[in-house]
Parts: sequence; structure tokens; C-alpha cells
Amino acid sequence: MKNFIKTIVFLIIFGILFLYIRSILWIDKNPFSYFYEEPKNTLDVVYIGASNVYQSFNTSLAYELYGYKTGLASTGDQMLPATTYILEEIRKYQEPKLYIIDLEKMADDTGEFVEEDIRRITDVIPFNQNRINLLKRLLEIKQVSKEEAINYYFSFNLYHNRWKELEETNFNETKWYKGYPLNEVNIGVNPQREYKWIDELEELPEETKKYFVELLDYCKENKLNVLFVIPQRPYKPGLNRRLNTEVEMIKQYGYDVINFNTLNDFSSDVKSEYMDLVHLNVYGATKHTIYFGRYLKEHYNLENVDKNDESWKSEYKRFKENFRNYTKKDFDEVLNQYLTEI
Repeated sequence: MKNFIKTIVFLIIFGILFLYIRSILWIDKNPFSYFYEEPKNTLDVVYIGASNVYQSFNTSLAYELYGYKTGLASTGDQMLPATTYILEEIRKYQEPKLYIIDLEKMADDTGEFVEEDIRRITDVIPFNQNRINLLKRLLEIKQVSKEEAINYYFSFNLYHNRWKELEETNFNETKWYKGYPLNEVNIGVNPQREYKWIDELEELPEETKKYFVELLDYCKENKLNVLFVIPQRPYKPGLNRRLNTEVEMIKQYGYDVINFNTLNDFSSDVKSEYMDLVHLNVYGATKHTIYFGRYLKEHYNLENVDKNDESWKSEYKRFKENFRNYTKKDFDEVLNQYLTEI
């Protein structure tokens, strides 16, 4: 009996150590990772899309100002063919009042993604049938051989040699604040020309259209409350026109779109509020979160009844402390300035 108990204790300890080591050696965390850390059915909003999503929306700030909780099902270069599976995954854990879908990458050719883009999504999703189905689709699009595909389904073999790459943040993750990263970087972007939104349309590539119709059908069939977003940034003319085509399709399904490139009462300063021509820095994200957060509260019933959730309040406090450490500025002063201007 004693040997049996010792064996059970050993297995429990081994299992705990294995999971800890696995979490360290696994891919670096991203906002989608933090989505899974939220208690079941506690999120009011889930925001889906590529890196622009988590660089522009400060979730703990939105909670502090407006009282609702937003999860970021967002990964770098997130691709259109994965979106319905991401929605399916979200619905296993949360029943948000609103889904926000960023359109930035959704008018691209569907095959324009690489291995890392796939892994950012699928290695985060728990091993389940939805993950298997998503991998099957993406690997078919990329024409990955069966021999190579096995490493996508069982990824630990790929990561177990990461010891030399480990940094302090792998053991003490502090970069993210409920999925939002604090980036104070400002490289002084100077656009070569003034950018204006083009109103013309352009036909979508056949595969893009197929997957976009699938997304719209999924949202409609499952009666999801969805808002589509086009973030502010310079777009190539062809992509701009294809996004306009998607907007027309969205409206035919009865959904709303907010295009930050055509608003009369909002714009971001490229020279001071961007990290580069695509991503906002912390100042641009503060401005964007104030405006978009207020818009969401005014147009949707999102306010969470729990205004004193310690996990969210402590993340906002930690964000403000680290903002001061990085910038030597008081975030409350920055926030009040933007609240006065917007």
C-alpha cells in the first residue's frame, strides 16, 4: 500500500513538473493564450484578428473606463481560413455579447501565410477535434506533406530543444496585460504621401471569397452578434478596394462595419502614435481604446455587473506601474489628456 501511494505521489509530481517544463519550452505566449486563462463565460467581448488587434486595444484600460471585459483571440498574421474555427473555439469557453472581427488580413490571398502563422493559433488551442479540423484545412491550403504534418499535430518534439533560446520572460511572463502588450516604441514614422481611403471595389480572389462567405454564413447561422472593423493604416490600393467589396458583402448579411479610415471625429498621428506604419504604440492604443471602447459601450449592451474584478483591476494597476517604469511618465496624466481631447 505504501509503495502504491508513493507511486501515485511520484506520478502527480512528475505530471506537474512536466506541465511546467512544457509551458516554458512551448511557443511564447500570445494574446490568444490569455483568452484561455479567463474563467468560463466571463467575457463580454471577444476581439478576433491579426496583430493590429492586440497592439491597438488595451483591454484592462477598457475595463477600467467602461466596465466590460474583452478577450483577444488574436495572433500575428491571423489568416481568414482559420476564423470560423477560432469562433467555434471561443464558443466552447465563452458566451460574449459581442464578437469583433478585424478585417485587416481578410482580403489577402488565402495562401499568404507561413508555418509560424499557423503555429501561433493551433499550438495555443487545446488538442481537440476543432484543432484537428483547423490544422487539416491550413495544411491542405499550404500543401504540407503527411510526414511534415505530424509535427503540427504533436508539436512538443519541435520545441523540446529550445533551452538555448530561453529568456527571463519564459519563467516570469510580464509582457502582456490581459493580452495587450505595452509598446512605447516610437520610430518617428514619416509617411511618404498623404493616405486617403479609396471608395472603388475590386473582385475578391476566388478562394478568399469562398472563405469569407463561409465566415458570414457561420455568423448568421449561429446568430452571433458581430461587428467588423477596418483599422486605420495605409493600405495598398488593391487591398483597399477588396476590403470595400467585403464591406458590401457584410452589409448584405445585416452586420455593421466601423472603418477607422473614414471617421470624421477620430484619427491617429502617424508620427507620434504608431510604432510603424501598421501598429500603434501605447499612446496610439490609449487613444484608440478610449474612442473604440466608448463607441462599443454606446452602441452595445456590454457593461459587466462585476466592476471590482480583482484580476482585471490588478492588471490595470500593473500596466500603469510598468508604463511609469518604461516611460518615466504618469499614465493618469496621459490618459486625462486624451480623455479631454476625444
